[in-house]
Amino acid sequence: MRPFTAFEQKNLKFLVNHNVKFTQVEITLTGLGKGILDSTAPMRAYFLESGIHNYEEQLQGQEHKQLKTACILTETTQFFTKVSFYRPNTKKGDPRM
Repeated sequence: MRPFTAFEQKNLKFLVNHNVKFTQVEITLTGLGKGILDSTAPMRAYFLESGIHNYEEQLQGQEHKQLKTACILTETTQFFTKVSFYRPNTKKGDPRM
């Protein structure tokens, strides 16, 4: 994992100081290009504990995909988008987003 930028360090400090639960994701160029990310164990635990999504109860396949709204924050703006949670029929249904 790469070192945090000053902006990321500031955000991390804010979240920790305000006892905000969060999870981190670093999107690689490959993930960004494909629009697919693996949901790591810490991410799945955060989603479950926060009531966002439970992969354990989700069946495999596109017909079981769930969409949620996500907010992306940058140094200058915020924007809302959709994020999908799913388990593909391939690769043992490894959790994806």
